Amino acid sequence: MKQRAIPYLCATLCAIANTATEAAAVAFQDPASASWGDWARGSVGSVYVHYDRFRNQPDIGVAPVLPDTTPDRGALGLAGTRGSLLITGKKGSTAQPAAFITGGGNIYSFNDVLAFDLVLSPSASHTGLGVRPITAALQISALGADIDHASVKLNGSAWSRRVTLATGSSSAPTGSGGTGGGIDNEYLYLWELPVALGTYAFAFAAADTSLSLDAVAVDIGPRAFSQGSGAGGSGGPVETPQPVPLPPAWLLLAGAGVLIGRRSRRD
Repeated sequence: MKQRAIPYLCATLCAIANTATEAAAVAFQDPASASWGDWARGSVGSVYVHYDRFRNQPDIGVAPVLPDTTPDRGALGLAGTRGSLLITGKKGSTAQPAAFITGGGNIYSFNDVLAFDLVLSPSASHTGLGVRPITAALQISALGADIDHASVKLNGSAWSRRVTLATGSSSAPTGSGGTGGGIDNEYLYLWELPVALGTYAFAFAAADTSLSLDAVAVDIGPRAFSQGSGAGGSGGPVETPQPVPLPPAWLLLAGAGVLIGRRSRRD
């Protein structure tokens, strides 16, 4: 986990400085040891994607923020090398947001409420799991403005469980013109599915302006048929989750690579 660079507003929107602050170790969970997981990352049928430093080649700080196909911390169980696509948008609008990449590799906007789509195309080993219990976990680290929890969806369906992994405060603005006292929080969102999907389209948005998106991770894998029989199981009753619909057609096209944001992986 990187040390977090938190942008703040100077004389104008483009006059930006970054102050590095010590942050607690990331609280993101691993499915091999978490109560919700029954698999190891990299195992057959599992999917793991983790963005820690967001990328916008050729230059940091250049707007707009391009679609990011290069998760730097993890990219396992995907269909090819372009199986993950993170799109930065403006909440409630099709307009391009006034967002940029900070010196610490976060996605940030002073004036716009940011919204994100993360589209994953899993490998054949995952889709081949077919009809069996599947758990999908989305983990988000955010600074400044908080996450709008009601906006967090998988293929249009709300999460079945949310866990606050860590809480803190940051010097980032809190949104709507306020300064200081922002959050430094990490969240886990879970979906329980009855079948492996061919496309996973996660959506989430900020609750206000001045969100600094610090990290995003997704783990998807097969659960044991009886809760509690796998690693870290809770021993609770077997669940019967509702089906999750397919994502909108434009997101399916995005996952197939129609939205172009190609760039080389940065060292």
